[in-house]
Amino acid sequence: MTDQPILTHIIHVHQLPAGGETIEIGADEKARKEMAQAYGVKEVTSFRAQLTAKPSGRDSVAVSGRIEADIVQICGVTLDPFPVRMEEDVNMLLAPPQEASEEDEEAVENLDLPDPLLGNTIDLGAIALEFFALGIDPYPRKPGIEFTDHVESEEQENPFAALAKLRLDDQKKQ
Repeated sequence: MTDQPILTHIIHVHQLPAGGETIEIGADEKARKEMAQAYGVKEVTSFRAQLTAKPSGRDSVAVSGRIEADIVQICGVTLDPFPVRMEEDVNMLLAPPQEASEEDEEAVENLDLPDPLLGNTIDLGAIALEFFALGIDPYPRKPGIEFTDHVESEEQENPFAALAKLRLDDQKKQ
């Protein structure tokens, strides 16, 4: 795997039309193999992202859209592969980072702040991959499969119980 991004689609913030720009991003076979390896799934059989980037305010950009993918995951219980259909909505705001004082940080601690917009470009491919990764179930289970804890029906003998018994037998002999 190289240092090149798996998917990339660069847009220039200051060249966005007022109504925004909608793009579609797909993944060829090579990119899907790299995605499967990078994100720990058995296979990515299809991937499609439709994203709209639209100016929002003076220097901010709103990105919205949808990620759709078909992947194959390994069941965490049976270890069998099974297909999964992913559909993730994308809604995010990117804005230049602002210097904040300590009081400001405490006041906005629980707010959903915009993601940082660094420079004059946005890589919509990277955003698509981020939401793809967030949509992957980290504990996949095949439909209809439930994990049940194994419960011992008989009480197991403590390994030290045998030593205690030997000690008691030794004490009785004395």
